[in-house]
Amino acid sequence: MNSKLYIGLFSFTILLYFQSCKVGPNYQKMEVPVEVSYRFDSSATPEDTVLNLRWWSNFNDPILDTLIRFALDANKDVMIAAARIEESRARLGMTKADMWPKFNYTASYNYGNLINGNPIDQGQFGLGGVNMNWEIDFWGKYRRANESERAKLLSNEFGLRAVQMSLISSVASTYYKLLDYEMRIFISQRTLALRDSSLYIMEQRFDKGIIPEIDVNQAQIQRAIAAAAVPFYQRNFALTENALSVLLGQNPKAIPADISLYNQ
Repeated sequence: MNSKLYIGLFSFTILLYFQSCKVGPNYQKMEVPVEVSYRFDSSATPEDTVLNLRWWSNFNDPILDTLIRFALDANKDVMIAAARIEESRARLGMTKADMWPKFNYTASYNYGNLINGNPIDQGQFGLGGVNMNWEIDFWGKYRRANESERAKLLSNEFGLRAVQMSLISSVASTYYKLLDYEMRIFISQRTLALRDSSLYIMEQRFDKGIIPEIDVNQAQIQRAIAAAAVPFYQRNFALTENALSVLLGQNPKAIPADISLYNQ
């Protein structure tokens, strides 16, 4: 009885020894000094992040807030990053399953209207044998694979946050560039209207013989310069709208903008 007990304890010890073995050295995490909060935000808690701070709300622009929320839901890069997380979770589940026994079984069902030449309707159901396979992870192959997939999952989760932060910054900068071009269009159109009035006055004064023709030519040049600026800014405005539409995960379309911020 004692010999059997000793053999069992020895076998269990050997099993624990092999279970503690893993392929390759343990991963050594690199220590990088990182601040726990944003340096200029006195109200931030250590749990705050760039996404939680919602820095774009300081602009007090409901249109920008709506665009950012829509982009986080519909942007293609964000959707790809989220799909990678789901893929990593599935792969992690499969690597965990490899550490446990696997069961295989077979079943069949046949239906016919002739048995031994006799017409009869009959179904036959068969159940095959059940097999169990279990590859004991002596050398830690599956545990290392499990650690690798868990690290990939964490990497993809942080990758998603990086994509989201970059997207928020791009949407905000592109939106305000759109507002800038909208204001430039407004200014160029008003300038063109002023140049038209100035040219009309110059032409009237020239007809009365008050000014020389060179003054009229200069007014015409200034009017042409102002007229050329309008389509230039309209083109840049349309290109910026297209870029913002892509960030929102949509086909190029008109983006609502509000220049009232410039009038405050």
